[in-house]
Amino acid sequence: MAVASNDEIRILTPSGMLGYGFPVDHFKMGLALKPHAITIDSGSTDSGPQKLGLGEMTCSREAYVKDIEVLLEGQQATKIPVLISSAGGDGTNLHVDAFRDIIAEIAGRRSWRLKLARIYSDIDKGHISKELKAGRIEPLGPVPPLDPREIEAATVVVAQIGAEPFVKALDESEGVDVIVSGRAYDPSPTAAMAIRAGFDPALAWHMGKIMECGALCAEPVGRNVMGWLRRDHFEIEPLNPAERCTTASVAAHTLYEKTHPFLLAGPGGTLDLSNCKYEQVTERRVRVSGSRFEPSKHYARSDLHRPDRRNPRQSAGRHPRLLQGGAGGDLPHHPAPLWQERRDGRARAGEDTGARALHHRRGRGGNAVAGDRDLRQGAHRADAFALSRPHSHRGQPCLAVHAAGNPARPGLRVQRLSPDEGRQPDRTVPDPGRGDRLMQTVPTPLRDIAKVVRSKNAGPFEITLDIVFKNRADFDAVKQSGVITKELVSELYNVPTQAIITFGFFELVNAVKITLPRPRPQGGIGETDMHAAQQHVPLQEIRVPWPAP
Repeated sequence: MAVASNDEIRILTPSGMLGYGFPVDHFKMGLALKPHAITIDSGSTDSGPQKLGLGEMTCSREAYVKDIEVLLEGQQATKIPVLISSAGGDGTNLHVDAFRDIIAEIAGRRSWRLKLARIYSDIDKGHISKELKAGRIEPLGPVPPLDPREIEAATVVVAQIGAEPFVKALDESEGVDVIVSGRAYDPSPTAAMAIRAGFDPALAWHMGKIMECGALCAEPVGRNVMGWLRRDHFEIEPLNPAERCTTASVAAHTLYEKTHPFLLAGPGGTLDLSNCKYEQVTERRVRVSGSRFEPSKHYARSDLHRPDRRNPRQSAGRHPRLLQGGAGGDLPHHPAPLWQERRDGRARAGEDTGARALHHRRGRGGNAVAGDRDLRQGAHRADAFALSRPHSHRGQPCLAVHAAGNPARPGLRVQRLSPDEGRQPDRTVPDPGRGDRLMQTVPTPLRDIAKVVRSKNAGPFEITLDIVFKNRADFDAVKQSGVITKELVSELYNVPTQAIITFGFFELVNAVKITLPRPRPQGGIGETDMHAAQQHVPLQEIRVPWPAP
């Protein structure tokens, strides 16, 4: 077993989502580097709150068995702990126990002796009602006060835990082989290992944030990733030799799913990345330093939901390669379903994994990291959807409540640009490198200039858009063109300029960051883009004056 020194701790993350599968040969390459722990997330609110209400797992049981058995083989070979968070996707006690049963089944079949710790995160509804009456729950975000009837309507409540329960499990369960937790903040398992070993919480949380998505921070995006945390920095490298981390890819991933590019709120405080430094150590490895952590009152987010009617899952897309003909409606284009996916739980592991993973893959030639396809729910009943309601205790865990309700309110339409709309005439601009000579420019789509144009959830009420450039020169040129403005974003997305939450050019990461309010809560009635992964398309068609080829 690898023992953490005072100078370095090594973490192996084989995938950004348990159940989606990962290359076993690359995982074994990671084990050869003698990590001190294997950490992997199993859950997300990305697909909406209905899984919590229905008691469904994100992937099939067969898919989880397949992945977990590989993890346990690695644990038995190295004798290092495996930390699994957000069991089953929603992290309920029910699914923590389901994972326990899977692990026991595998251990029995393979004649392994394993010490397992379980972390439960369900919260008693009576406790929430008591805290509400005592005035210790307040809205967290653009939501009305919590209604006691929403608590009564809920079937289950789960807290989003931080690092402390993992640290406690490691401390109180000497020689623990596997930890399975309920709903957790995604970076928590990685951060817990590092914080327990005495490393800087800022670096621990930042490395956890980068690693929890696996090798999504690599080029091209992949699965297995390795992290080395030291006293004043950490390093990240994918395990697939065909992939590499670059300063641009790692810095860009810091923006992913976040309202603000540098301030990342989480359990116990805010991660401040405004002074971070990204360095290319080798062709495939990046070093990060300068992260800071500002403690605040502790947050443990919770989700509350009552069940909805079972409906077919529909996959939808608005990427030009997927759309056939025009489409209208609210945010996004209200795309037509590409197919329907069975939800009866009888899909084989390979079918389940492939169908779900497809929603996170980019179309050929696409640059949207979040994927060109998304999920939407096919229900029509007014009480069939969840309405996310984040709230917080004063000095107590934060409660983000998902309750039933009809969130019908006016949607914000996307202003669509045709390929020729907004086109500017060819013109000439001074070329600093050529003295008084003039350089010919042509209106060029942003998709042909930027390295990444993507959109994603930033919680249930916000959509965040990232435009990341290949280098500082391209970033400066687009910024100086004056084309991308708040007013343009307001026109494209039909959002008042004063309602835009974040807008700015950020030199540290050569990126534009834009965050908008969602017209409907994630998973609400009429909401058609669960992951908010389709909202980048209008940005791709923006025309910028660019040097003629």
